[in-house]
Amino acid sequence: MNSDSSSRTGIQPKLRERIREATANEILAAADALFSERGVERTSMADIAARAGLAVGTLYNHFRDREALLSTLLDNHHCKLLRELDETLAACAEQPFADQLQRVLSSFFAGFERYRPLIEAMLQSCSDLASVSRRPKVMREIYNRFEILAKRGLEQKVLDERLVRLLPTLLLGVARTVLVAPILTGAPKMRPSDVELLVTFFLNGAGIDSGERP
Repeated sequence: MNSDSSSRTGIQPKLRERIREATANEILAAADALFSERGVERTSMADIAARAGLAVGTLYNHFRDREALLSTLLDNHHCKLLRELDETLAACAEQPFADQLQRVLSSFFAGFERYRPLIEAMLQSCSDLASVSRRPKVMREIYNRFEILAKRGLEQKVLDERLVRLLPTLLLGVARTVLVAPILTGAPKMRPSDVELLVTFFLNGAGIDSGERP
């Protein structure tokens, strides 16, 4: 075998892999858009293939069915969310705790908003939260980030040490409730300006300060 043929043999698998990855990304982008527009149940693999400009058979070469495609989409969104949380935690590590809390929650909410249409479409199709909430690994990873944040609040003596075991759970619970309530109940969606109010609530509670009472 000459050097030219051996180099071509090394290059071709890499090229095929890049083409396969690019095709998978096109499929995921098409599915993401259609799931958001129509809902999961009203979107077929043929619809996704047409939006991506591919043959239906090509889709099945990459994803065995619609559920596998949906699972991959959610995994991708979650990985990006976790990566952004890590970046935010690293960037704000030396700031006062209230600022850290605001930045981390802002990152969390912004990451969620990017795939809110997908989750709403799933809920409309499935009529419950089971398909979304059945992701304990992701929730555990988010909990771990909030645990890091809570420890920083304790170190700065901003948070009550008696709540040490509950703080990450409370953070996760508040964040998830604020995100899911508009989908399930029609409550107003989170606005960027609401994050500061949420930080105030978490640090001070919902009661009126004694100095402000009539």
